[in-house]
Amino acid sequence: MLVITGGNEGKLIFWDRQFVQKQVIDMAPMSRFPTGIRSLDYLEQTKTVLVGTKGAEIIEVNQVNGQKIKTLIHGHFAGTP
Repeated sequence: MLVITGGNEGKLIFWDRQFVQKQVIDMAPMSRFPTGIRSLDYLEQTKTVLVGTKGAEIIEVNQVNGQKIKTLIHGHFAGTP
C-alpha cells in the first residue's frame, strides 16, 4: 500500500503503510506556472503519477526516478508565472 499526498507547496510526498515518508518529488522545476497540486492519480503498473497543478497543467511524473515524463495539458492560467 502506498499513500501519496500533495498540496500548495508543490511537492508529491509518498508514504508507506506506517505513514513513514519514503519519497518527495518537487514539482516546481516541471511546471511553467505555480505548482500547487490540485489532484493526482497513481498508475501502479507503470509507476507514474498524473498531477493536476494550480497552473492548470497535467504533468506525468515517473515515480521511480522523480522525473517529468511529459506535460499532457497546458491550461489557461491567469496568474503570474
